[in-house]
Amino acid sequence: MYTTLIDKIEETLEKVTKVAKIYAYPVSKIEGYPAVIFQPADFENSFSTSNENYKIYKFKMWVIVNGEKKSMKKIFATVLPNVVDDIIAQFDEDWDSGTIEGHRCWVKVDSGYWTTDSTQDSQTAYAELDLVIKVLTNN
Repeated sequence: MYTTLIDKIEETLEKVTKVAKIYAYPVSKIEGYPAVIFQPADFENSFSTSNENYKIYKFKMWVIVNGEKKSMKKIFATVLPNVVDDIIAQFDEDWDSGTIEGHRCWVKVDSGYWTTDSTQDSQTAYAELDLVIKVLTNN
């Protein structure tokens, strides 16, 4: 299921025109902004009935924008919120409580912290997002 979910997440992110680069793994060098890095973070499994389980797949996503030549006000009031809003809207559209591999699924995007990161070479700002995918499966 992880492979299927990762492919579907990438497919959804590719539709967000404001996202320039997508990484489905941790990276140290980003080659285009705005970028999204995502990776699996957690998994839960619980019984719903004697025949059905809820499996909850959690992913961490970081939306990263280049902070060079932009004010912090513009980055945090316009640039980053616009990209995050577009990502949330695309997940709402693509994952509209449909199915994956014949299993009913739900998706929820929550926001974590938003901050900046500075290195000798660059200034970036990023928003942490939590992607939670709940899948109803049969035993």
